[in-house]
Amino acid sequence: MSEHHIVDAHFHLWSLATHPWLTNVIARGKDGHIAGDFGPVAEYDVEKYVNEACPAGVTKAVHVEAVWPGDPVGETRWLEEISRKNSRGFPHGIVAHCDLSSPNVEAILLEHSKYPRVKGIRQLLDYHPKRNNLQQAPHDNYLTNPVWQKGIGLLEKYNFSFDLHVVSYQMERASEVMRMYPNVQFIVDHNGLPVDRDEEGIKLWKEGMRLLSQHSNVAVKLSGMAMLDRLWNAESIKPFLLHSIEMFGAEKCMFASNFPVDKVNADYATLVGAVKQTIGHLSARDQSCILATTAERIYKL
Repeated sequence: MSEHHIVDAHFHLWSLATHPWLTNVIARGKDGHIAGDFGPVAEYDVEKYVNEACPAGVTKAVHVEAVWPGDPVGETRWLEEISRKNSRGFPHGIVAHCDLSSPNVEAILLEHSKYPRVKGIRQLLDYHPKRNNLQQAPHDNYLTNPVWQKGIGLLEKYNFSFDLHVVSYQMERASEVMRMYPNVQFIVDHNGLPVDRDEEGIKLWKEGMRLLSQHSNVAVKLSGMAMLDRLWNAESIKPFLLHSIEMFGAEKCMFASNFPVDKVNADYATLVGAVKQTIGHLSARDQSCILATTAERIYKL
C-alpha cells in the first residue's frame, strides 16, 4: 500500500445557500450541534475539502447526504456536477438521501440509480432517548415499521448499500433488520456513535456493536470521534477504534473523516495521524483495508 493512499468514506459539502438548516445550527453557537460551533464550517466547498484531504494522502472520497431541502435527488444532481467539474473527480461516490417509508420510495431510488456515483442511501435514524442533539430522526419507529423495512429491501434491487446512523439504544432493532435483509450491505456510521462515556453507556455501546458485528453484511466507519468528544486526542479515541476493529475485523472497517463536522475540533492531518497511530501495530494488509480498500470494495469506487 502506498503511504499516501487513503480513501475517505464519509465527508460533506454544503453552504448556507444549499443547506439552509445550517443557519439554525449556527445561531445556537457551541450548543447548535454535538460537535460545537458550526460557524467556521458553514461554507465548505470541494476546493476546501481537496486542499485539506489530499495533502493528507486522500485519493478518493465518498460524500454522504447532508439533509438537502425538498427534492430528495437535488443533492445528487448537485454533487454529480461538482464531481464532473473538478479535476480530481471528488466526490467519487455518493451516499444519497431517501426516506424509505415514503410512498414514492421506488421512484426516488430509480432516479438516484441514474447517476453513476450513487453507491448507497442514508436516512438519519438516530434517536437518543436522553440527548436531543442526537435525535435527528423525527421519531424512533422506523426500524420496526414494516413499510420502512420494505424500503430497505428495495435497496438490493438497485444494488445500493445503506448507511446506518443509530445510537446504542437502537442497535438491537437494527441487528434484526440486518438479519431480515442479508443481501443488503449496511455500513455503521461514526463507529456506532459512542457518545455516552460512563460505564453503563460504554457497556451498551459494546453490546450493540457486538450484535451488529455478527452479521456478514455489515461494515463500520471509524469516524466521528472528534465530533462526539470536543476534547479528543489520539489516546482517548484509541479504545473505541480498537474495539470496533476487534469486533468487525479490519476488512469491515474503513477510515472516514466526517469533515467538515469533525473539523470543528480537529484538523485533517491530525485526525489521519491519530488513526494511523492507533492502527500502526496491525499488519500492512489490515492497515490498507482500514485506510482504503474496505471503502473501495464496499462503495465500488
